Amino acid sequence: MKRIIIISIVTLFLLLIVGIIFLSTKSNNKSVTSFSFPTAEVMDLSGKIARLEKSQDKLPTFLLYFNTECEICESVITDMLMKRQEFDKYRLIFVSIEEIEELEQFLKKRPIDTFKHSEIYTDYKMNLSGELQIKSPPTYFIFDGKGQLIRWSTGVISATSILKELQQEDD
Repeated sequence: MKRIIIISIVTLFLLLIVGIIFLSTKSNNKSVTSFSFPTAEVMDLSGKIARLEKSQDKLPTFLLYFNTECEICESVITDMLMKRQEFDKYRLIFVSIEEIEELEQFLKKRPIDTFKHSEIYTDYKMNLSGELQIKSPPTYFIFDGKGQLIRWSTGVISATSILKELQQEDD
């Protein structure tokens, strides 16, 4: 009888572990169409409070939640800067939880403010990270021109992949 109880407990424990692993791997690389553009309060680099809004110009939008000390974030941004002109017809939003001064220092190395339709914000109250349930940078979101979420994921993405996703929404 003790043997059956021990086997049952071990089996339940193993099933619990498998379930946790399954749920944790399921969160990356999502395709979703029922999620609207976030409206969180953020702060621009001049210190002005702003509220994110979908593009008035109906431009497909790439939103990158990043950290200036994150090597993966920096590689994504560097790759995007190498294809700067190809991003001209898309809206690019860069958001970090860091202070304005840190972001300004980062801009000297990685001038993301030189994209045609770029916006840079600090999520100073962590409103956006809460609204979008961001766990860690880099996390990116692709919205169509109507502000509907098309895809989100965490980790590395190439500029080529970003452009391909945005172009599909532009067609």
